[in-house]
Amino acid sequence: MVLFAAAAVDPADEILTNENILSMTRAGLPPAVIVAKIRQTRASYDVSATTLGLLAKAGVAEPVLAAMLESSQASSRSAAGPAPEPAPEPESLWLVGQAGAGETLTRLELAVYNSRFSAGLFHYGMKVVLPGKLASVRTTTRRPVFEFRLSTGSSPSRYILSRLEESDEGGGRQLDLDSAEVFDAAPRSAGVFRVVPRRDLKKGEWCFYWGTPPVAVLGIGAPGHSDSFRVFDFGVDQAPKGGR
Repeated sequence: MVLFAAAAVDPADEILTNENILSMTRAGLPPAVIVAKIRQTRASYDVSATTLGLLAKAGVAEPVLAAMLESSQASSRSAAGPAPEPAPEPESLWLVGQAGAGETLTRLELAVYNSRFSAGLFHYGMKVVLPGKLASVRTTTRRPVFEFRLSTGSSPSRYILSRLEESDEGGGRQLDLDSAEVFDAAPRSAGVFRVVPRRDLKKGEWCFYWGTPPVAVLGIGAPGHSDSFRVFDFGVDQAPKGGR
């Protein structure tokens, strides 16, 4: 007696569906056999909660349903491709301090600023102003040590160490784009450098910056951050009596 006849299917071309699973179950195949078939064959299942409930009511065994879910998840991951590389850590600058026999690291803030062109009788050019009169990170060391943690291919030489003067428009600190203090940078490990000014810094507000300030539109300041211009500010205070 002939039970059924079907055209031969190349295993490489075979794709299991819910109907195939239901057919094998009704044919009386053991769950272990159906699970093995699921694990070695490509598939396109509907594994919504409603459909799984209907399959269970139709007699599909729990191990088979679990194998269908695993196969669907693996197919989704494969279709999505490899997981993306984690985003690199942003560049950061740190003030190095001392605490007993050890070191402390205080991160310099990435400053918000307002930039615009300024024109007057004796001045024409870009003006960059940071809000507030004092940076949050401060030191009493006149020649402070910094740690630069930079992205691959970056270098401390792209940064400029400059004074921040009191803004002539009242409030805020204005970046002196024409001044620069020389500093030395020594590599410690991949992308990590120790940076020290070559001479003592005067009491006041300072910053490291790189890039070109964004151009304001129609004379209106361009506030915030920019991928083409970064400012990291800090302050140097009067050392305690007997200190530097």
